[in-house]
Formats: sequence, C-alpha cells, structure tokens
Amino acid sequence: MNKGKYLPVPCDFYDLLTDTASLRQPVKVNYFVDDEALMDAQGLIGDIENKEGAEYLVIGEVSIRLDHIVTINGKVGPAYGDYEAFSDACMSCNLGYDHQGNPKDWK
Repeated sequence: MNKGKYLPVPCDFYDLLTDTASLRQPVKVNYFVDDEALMDAQGLIGDIENKEGAEYLVIGEVSIRLDHIVTINGKVGPAYGDYEAFSDACMSCNLGYDHQGNPKDWK
C-alpha cells in the first residue's frame, strides 16, 4: 500500500465516485488505513475533498484516501493490487517448515 505521496486515481474511477455520489446510491467501500489494516465503510458519499495534497472520499464521519480504496460496491479500486499482496502475505511464510517441507528443528 502506498503510505507516502498521494497517487492520483484513474479518471474512470473518479467518475464512478462522482456519479455514485450524485445519484445518492449507497456504497460499501473496502480500504486500507495507514497501519495496513483492511477496513470497510458503508453509507452515502457525502463529499470528495482535498486536504494535504490528497483526495478523500467522505462517508459519514469517515474520510478515505482515494488511492487506498480496494473496492467500492464490489468494483476494483486503485489499491486492489496492494490487497492481493496483502491477502497473499502468509502464502510466503513457511509455518515452521523449511523450504523442502520438513519441520524445522526448534532446539
């Protein structure tokens, strides 16, 4: 996940957000927060605002950085690639086994 500089989102994704907001359609958004936890928010889009050089989607009391959105109503967002890496993170661990699949000696 990009914790640093804000990465502008694709125009078609931004259009999806503004269209959904103008139609007052409820949304469910999955997104990353700064500590790399995956969160979700549901409700109506209140606004898209700029602050500190980044754009945020406002749903109720929650502000979500646009480049941290994984999905909105099941549609892929800018951070989906980061989600794949996040969800597969444990796939690279060995869970107490060596690379050949043998239990490690825990002496």
